[in-house]
Amino acid sequence: RSSRTWEFPQRLASVATMSEDKLFDRVGRVCASGEILFRDGDPGDTMYVLRSGRVRVFKEANGREKTLAYIEAGDFFGEMALLNNKPRTASAECVEETRVLVIDGKTFEAMLRGNAEIAVRMIQRLAKRLDQANGLVGVLMQKDPKARVILGLERAAFMRLARRPEASARIRPARAG
Repeated sequence: RSSRTWEFPQRLASVATMSEDKLFDRVGRVCASGEILFRDGDPGDTMYVLRSGRVRVFKEANGREKTLAYIEAGDFFGEMALLNNKPRTASAECVEETRVLVIDGKTFEAMLRGNAEIAVRMIQRLAKRLDQANGLVGVLMQKDPKARVILGLERAAFMRLARRPEASARIRPARAG
């Protein structure tokens, strides 16, 4: 654990000057691999900030699970239910031991109202997610099934590289003969 101080809105004076350790003690939770944080249809009264570990967001349809995203340390999730005041639209499962901050709706709203930087970062991440969703719609609108597959693979490769800039794709020429 780090002793770094979290930057929270001044109106939340009790947490504004808390070290990461104290903040985790107050609103943190350690989850085991395989633990379900929430299910599709559950009330959305909290959001999560992933401190360490990995979370899989998935949807169930026709008895099958479809992974929508993997959440990495430093990102947030579960905010849509808070923002829309609607039930969860997907499920979230820890795929390894995970440390999360659990933020309730009242605290989340106060954070957004009290700290413009937090609000701007939230808007930027939501805009990025919307852009990704729009890209997927573009792929799905292709009439030619082969084009959908090619564009879908291209999109998946691009997203993987975008998440891990140190990774690189290499194209090797075919060998003759």
